[in-house]
Amino acid sequence: MSWIELYFWTIIIWCFSLGVLYLVKKTRLFALSLVFSTMLFFVGLKVISSFFLTDQNYQSNKQKEFLALMDISGNDLAVNITPSAWLTSRDGRGLSSLVPEKFRDEIGGFFPLGSAPNVRTFYCQEDEGFISYTTDRFGFRNNDELWNDERHDIVILGDSFSESACVKTPLQDYFHPQKTIITLGKGGNGPLIALAALTEYLEEFKPEVVYHFVVPNDYSTSRASKIKIDLERELEETSLRVYLENKGPILNYFRSIDLSKLRSFAISYSRKLVMNNTLEKEELISYFSNIFSYDFLRSQILFAMNALYIGPHDFRFMERDLLEDVYSSMIKVANAKGVDLRFVLLPSKYSRCLNDSRHIYLKQVFSKLSEHPINLWGTMCNLDYFATKGVHFNAIGYQNLVKEIEQDFDG
Repeated sequence: MSWIELYFWTIIIWCFSLGVLYLVKKTRLFALSLVFSTMLFFVGLKVISSFFLTDQNYQSNKQKEFLALMDISGNDLAVNITPSAWLTSRDGRGLSSLVPEKFRDEIGGFFPLGSAPNVRTFYCQEDEGFISYTTDRFGFRNNDELWNDERHDIVILGDSFSESACVKTPLQDYFHPQKTIITLGKGGNGPLIALAALTEYLEEFKPEVVYHFVVPNDYSTSRASKIKIDLERELEETSLRVYLENKGPILNYFRSIDLSKLRSFAISYSRKLVMNNTLEKEELISYFSNIFSYDFLRSQILFAMNALYIGPHDFRFMERDLLEDVYSSMIKVANAKGVDLRFVLLPSKYSRCLNDSRHIYLKQVFSKLSEHPINLWGTMCNLDYFATKGVHFNAIGYQNLVKEIEQDFDG
């Protein structure tokens, strides 16, 4: 059961209990006093939350925004169907976030390493409203003209942080304008998809430095969560294990693969996804939870637990040797092409900074690999760098992240 469902049913049980108390004559006045107190508490929370959070349902808003943008873009609009959506492993993400395997034949039978190419792509919402951008010829968030050059200064690997999730200005724009920056990051990517993208990219292009953003969901998850670790899901995908085991031919993704079918599929599938009504239950639960200021209450509780170093900070981790194998493969691929690969360690929004168990785990991993990553668990562990209404960096966060990378690159 998710946080939002647990909160919803807790409210339902509480209201039912108040109703039962009211029906009993001896407890009627007590029940009325509890009803009054409850209303006062939640109305107060609602007023406070109005200054921090939107009161409208995320999914409903997303559908409206998509349809409005579709009227403008016509046949050139798709949701951001990322590589992780094509993984066959199911977990708490729900079926709506996965693309059934049967559709892989429609796009050519390969595993996509990017989203649909050359299409207006509808993305996520945090502090800056819903974000959309036009993908490049390979389905990434780059200036397409950069692919006309065989050499790039910096390549960025990773998940949604390397895709500049939920902000209008991508992190590439904060670099010095004379530097050529390419990102191969997509939301939901784990280490194995990053290895696949790096392997394919280096067959055709030559960067000076590759920076791989390492984030907690790559290698860990809360024990209370139904969401699997990203690498866990990726290791179940046969077409991705080829890159780890160095067996079989690669796709030649950045040279000869035809992505036109992926583009056509993404456009048609996006319309079906947005127009269906399978999310009615989730929207109803979200609506009631929002009435009781769920988002605001949860964010404040998490902030307090983080500040006091208490609460459910129990994480489950990947077996270290599995993660080390993937990182070792990335290092070998980069070394074989004479490219400098550097790992950038990033904290999550509600982390314990340098004392976080995930940070300690990473230190052990990279110590075993004899690697010296760019460790930003202390530098970037600042709530001012994260979106108020989300978990990704805000514009200030991305600007500071770029400063750290440029300082390393120029040094």
